[in-house]
Amino acid sequence: MVLDETYPIVDFLHNSCRFFAHESCGQCTPCREGTRWALEMIERIKAGRGRLRDLDLLAEIGDSIGILPGTTICGLADGAAWPIKTALAKFRDELEDYIRRTNPAGYAATDPVLAMGIHADDRVLRAPLAPPAEVDPCGAAGPRDAGLQMA
Repeated sequence: MVLDETYPIVDFLHNSCRFFAHESCGQCTPCREGTRWALEMIERIKAGRGRLRDLDLLAEIGDSIGILPGTTICGLADGAAWPIKTALAKFRDELEDYIRRTNPAGYAATDPVLAMGIHADDRVLRAPLAPPAEVDPCGAAGPRDAGLQMA
């Protein structure tokens, strides 16, 4: 992939994470959970609620999914890790600047993260970060957002 200097790296990372989360079939835990969590963190960063700690968590996801042979059915998890690893290795300063600029009051926070999208009277409520997994009639957990449409 080739980007010029005008394309924000946070948008590249968002598009990459969104693609891999959408493409995950949900059968393998590293891919199903790793791609979803990476996407949720990037969406939080883009929404102006990012923390510098999120970059460390993204690096941990990038280093954890798809690295052990035999833990996933296909190579999607390994492919999903590379955009994260590369963006953090080459453009971490740009990502840190973005977080500091869009969340000046909370970029250094290390408290547990509140769930996205849970609001009441313009204030965020504390809620479990991970929603219960969807379950099909056979009892297998499926992807949380099977209806995600790619543009």
